[in-house]
Amino acid sequence: MISDDPSNQDASAEAFRVLAILANGRLKRRLTTVLDATNLRSANRRRFRQLASRYGVPVICVAFDFSPHTYSAHNLGRPDRVVEDEVVADQASRMRDAIASLPLEDYTSLYVFRDPASVAGASLTR
Repeated sequence: MISDDPSNQDASAEAFRVLAILANGRLKRRLTTVLDATNLRSANRRRFRQLASRYGVPVICVAFDFSPHTYSAHNLGRPDRVVEDEVVADQASRMRDAIASLPLEDYTSLYVFRDPASVAGASLTR
């Protein structure tokens, strides 16, 4: 929506501002709102938790605690675009820190998948 190139990292800050506006509008109406983003920074996660809290909406966190090799393999299998190996390695490293922080953060429910095979059988029921 912000850039014609989905791999344009220069558009990230503006994209997250737009995401916050959209999330606010949905949460204010108490609509199910799914933020499909890596959100490796605690401050970013906190901002969205606070937004949901403002409207009394429970926050459920779903995280993927996989090996760096698994993330790389998934990246290589993406049909739309593949990001650089260095980006995947950096995110995998930062994901370990994020995974350690999640239990200390205020979520109504926290689900951490550690086995890629378990994701295929997972479902969410409201």
